[in-house]
Amino acid sequence: MKSLIYILTTFLLLLHFSSCKQDKDLLMYQNDPGIYFYSRTNSRPGDSIIYNFILAPLEQIKDTVYLPLRIMGDPATYDRAVQLLVADSSTAKEGVDFTFGPKIVRAGHFTDSIQVYVLRKSEMQTQVKRLYVVIQQSKDFKPGYDDFRKFTVAITDQVLPPTWTYSLNVTFGAFSMVKFRFMVTTLKRTNYAGILPSEMAAMASKCKVALAEYEETNGPLLDENGIRIVFP
Repeated sequence: MKSLIYILTTFLLLLHFSSCKQDKDLLMYQNDPGIYFYSRTNSRPGDSIIYNFILAPLEQIKDTVYLPLRIMGDPATYDRAVQLLVADSSTAKEGVDFTFGPKIVRAGHFTDSIQVYVLRKSEMQTQVKRLYVVIQQSKDFKPGYDDFRKFTVAITDQVLPPTWTYSLNVTFGAFSMVKFRFMVTTLKRTNYAGILPSEMAAMASKCKVALAEYEETNGPLLDENGIRIVFP
C-alpha cells in the first residue's frame, strides 16, 4: 500500500513539474516570440524554392514566390515586423532580379508568408540566380530554430531541349530554342517522349493557334538565328 502511495505521489509531482515547465516555456515565447522558416514536413533544415519562368508566357516578366513562416508563441492582435538579411553570397540582386513584399506576420496568424517578386531577365536563360535569405532579429521577433533560419530561392528561365526526333521534326518543324520555349509555354510541358501521333497533331494545332495570336499582337516571332518561327 505504501509503495502504491509513493508511486502515485511521485507521478503527481512529475506531472506538476511538467505542467510548470510547459507554462514557463509558453510564457517565455509570449514574452520573447520567435519566428522561423518551415516546410510542410520540416524534414530538413531550412527550405528552398526553384522558380522557372520557362512555363510562363513569353510576355510575362514577373511572378511571385512565397517564403513560409511560422511563429513561436501566440499570435498578436497587430501586424508584426520580420527582419530578413540577403546574404552576400546571393547571385540574385534585390531591385534587379527580385523585390520583397511586406515583411510582416499579420495579426492573428500562427503561420504566414513573405512575398518575393521574381523578375525575368534575359541572362536567366543560361544561368540560375540564387537568393539566400536569413532571418534576423526584429523589434517583434527573435530568430527561431537555428536550422530553420535560412531560405533559398533559385530563379531561372531555361530548359534542356529533348532529342529532336524525326516525328517531332515532321509535326513541329525544324528545332530552335525559341520555338521549343514557345512550345513549352503553350503546351505546359517539357517532355515530348512517348506521345501518340494523334496527341502530337493536336499539340501542333494548338501551337499554330497560339503563334497566330502572338503575331497579331507582337509581329513575327524570330528564333535565335533570326529566322521566323513557323509550325507546319
